[in-house]
Amino acid sequence: MLRNRFFGAPFNLLKSPLRSGVIIGGTTTTFDPKGIKYTGGKYYAWGAGTGIYSGYGVFAESSDLVTWAAPIFADAVFNDIASNGTDIIIAGSYLGTPSLFRYNSSLSFQARYTPAGLSQPRYIEWCSGFSRFVLSCATNRGYSNDSSGTSWSSQSYIGTAFSPAGLMFVADTGRYYDLRIETTTASYIIYRGNTVSAQDMLVSYGGAAVTSHNKKFAYKAGATNSLLIISREVNGPNISVELSARDITSGLSLGSNSVFTSETQFAGAQYFPLQDRYIILSSTGQLSAARLVLPSTFTYNGTYNAGNLLSSAVLSDSNLITSGPLGLVALGGNRQIYSNP
Repeated sequence: MLRNRFFGAPFNLLKSPLRSGVIIGGTTTTFDPKGIKYTGGKYYAWGAGTGIYSGYGVFAESSDLVTWAAPIFADAVFNDIASNGTDIIIAGSYLGTPSLFRYNSSLSFQARYTPAGLSQPRYIEWCSGFSRFVLSCATNRGYSNDSSGTSWSSQSYIGTAFSPAGLMFVADTGRYYDLRIETTTASYIIYRGNTVSAQDMLVSYGGAAVTSHNKKFAYKAGATNSLLIISREVNGPNISVELSARDITSGLSLGSNSVFTSETQFAGAQYFPLQDRYIILSSTGQLSAARLVLPSTFTYNGTYNAGNLLSSAVLSDSNLITSGPLGLVALGGNRQIYSNP
C-alpha cells in the first residue's frame, strides 16, 4: 500500500534522529500499530487493540499528526485503510470472515460487507483515475462497483495468484499495481489495471528458493518511470536486502539487482522526489536510504539512524512509513509519531 503522491518542502531525509511527536490515542488507549497512511486528505493509523481492547481492531484519524480523533474500536481485524475524502473503507475480517468496513467522514460506522468469493483482503487503495476502490486479497482481488464503496465484487487473477505484498495506484499511468509474491521463492508477479475489470501482467519473475521472503515496492516518477521492488531474503544464516527496478510501462528490468547484507525485514518504503531517495523502514526501526541512478546503478545508505531506533515492536508485514504534506512520517510500535522535516 505504498503511495504515488509525494509531498513536503525540502527537508533532510537523512537527518537523525527523527523528531518525535504525539502518542496516538493519548496515554490510556493502547493498541499495537499495524500501519500509517496518508489517504483522502487525512492521516490514518490502525492496528490491534491490547489489554481490555484485546481482539478489537482500532484506527484513528488526523489532519496534522498533532490532533487525533478519538480512536475507533470494532470487533474486527483491520489490515489496511483507504479513503476518497468522503468514504473510509477498511480491509479486514470479522469473526474470521473476510470483510470490509465502511465509515463516513464523521467516523460513523455505516456498514460491513462480505463480497461473495472474496478471499482475505490485505491491501486497499482508492483509484482516483477511475473512481473505484481496489483490493489485493489472499488469493484474488476485489473492487467496488461504485465510488462510495457500497457494492463489491471479486475477481480471479490471470494465472497463479501469489500472496499479496503491496498495492498502489499511480496517477501518472491511471493504473493500479498489485505486487504478489510466492512465499517460498524469490518469485513475484505484478498485475496492473486501468479499470476495475481490466487486468494484465506487467511482469513475472522467477527466482531461487529462499528460507524466508518479504517484498515491498514503491514508485518513482521521472523521465523514465520505474517501480523499485525491495525484498528481504534469508538464505541460511545470511540476511540480505535486494533492490531491483522495473520499468512501469514495459516491465523491463532496469539493470541488475543489487544485494546488500546485514539488513532486517522491511516494514515499508517511500520515494521522495525532491531528494530523489527511497527511504526504507525495517521491522527493527532502522532507516535506510536508496537511490536509483538510471539505468542500472543503486546507491545505498544502510541503517543511517543507527542508535536511534523508532521501535522494535512492529509486525513484519507492517507499513509504518508514509509520505504526506508533513514529509516523511513513521509510526513506532508505541504509537509514537516520528517525522523528519
